[in-house]
Amino acid sequence: MKKFLLFVLLCPLFGLTQEFSVKANKTNLLIGEPSIIELNFSVPSNIKFDTIFFKLMGEDKNLGNNWEIWSKSPIDTLYKNGNFTSYIQKIEIANFDTGKFEFPPLIAYVDQKKYFSNSLYFNIKLQETESDEIKPIKSIKHIDLSWIDHILFFIKCYWIWMLIFIASIILVIAIIKKWFNKTVKIKEKVKIPLSITLLKELDKLEKKEYWQNGNYKKYYSDLAEIIWRFIEDRYDVSTYEKTSNEILNSLKWKNISDDSLKKIKYFFSISDEVKFAKQIPNQKDNVESFNMIKHFIENERLDIQINDDEKNISDA
Repeated sequence: MKKFLLFVLLCPLFGLTQEFSVKANKTNLLIGEPSIIELNFSVPSNIKFDTIFFKLMGEDKNLGNNWEIWSKSPIDTLYKNGNFTSYIQKIEIANFDTGKFEFPPLIAYVDQKKYFSNSLYFNIKLQETESDEIKPIKSIKHIDLSWIDHILFFIKCYWIWMLIFIASIILVIAIIKKWFNKTVKIKEKVKIPLSITLLKELDKLEKKEYWQNGNYKKYYSDLAEIIWRFIEDRYDVSTYEKTSNEILNSLKWKNISDDSLKKIKYFFSISDEVKFAKQIPNQKDNVESFNMIKHFIENERLDIQINDDEKNISDA
């Protein structure tokens, strides 16, 4: 009965000697600026208990009012003059909103009992500027630039386009030069004289044996085509869509021997007769017509005469 009365008398005293408080290193903060709060649970040193830990009201990472917990220290034990023992923990918090906010009370769990701390109040604001006054607009300062400065500024701004332009010009010049050189080389190729070409065609015509197989019209048509081309090239006489008489009349005014003119006239007469199927030429006419044209080209060709003249000049 005495122990019970003693317990009843000491309980109020025990409750008064235990203190749980919270304080902050600063309560006026800038947005996002951290603050350190210190939890302090103080009891007489003669009071013993098994467990003690602190807990935030609500979730650790979300306390409401945009509070964030950045870090926690372990609980430290501090003895004061041997009479009191303090259990201390530090928590780093921050807030990313502006205004006045309450940091809710914390809870100390001591064995089976829990104790509530005081609340903290913070004032959070934006970073202050030096002056909110609108300063007058300064007048535009005119800077005199020389023409060299203008050129340097232009090059600095448009140097890439200038390089592209110069490279394009160089490329175009190279292409034109290459094409021109190629054209000159093509023109410098040795031109085969027409007389040589016609003599080769005569050899091919002879091997085809048209008249031997009775194809007189084709034979004389090809012979006429060969001598027309030679006359036009050698004597500058147009033979296109001209009659034999018209060609002969034009040749009279050219530097051609009477014997050659007589032989050409005889060939044209046979060729026209065969062309209009008025005559079947004999073997003698066929052979002599071929030989006449061949000898005529060989004797009158200009390429040999030019070479002979050049040789005589060099010998002299």
